[in-house]
Amino acid sequence: GVSLDLATVPIGAFDDPRVARTLDLDENTRPLYLLPVGHAKE
Repeated sequence: GVSLDLATVPIGAFDDPRVARTLDLDENTRPLYLLPVGHAKE
């Protein structure tokens, strides 16, 4: 959906170890999805 002129899309395929390092996650926590938020293209 779109709210406040913002949109999102789930991303399930990415470099898991790199995202975990970037977010400083502990070794027992795994990223499952990324949810980027931005302005929808018209």
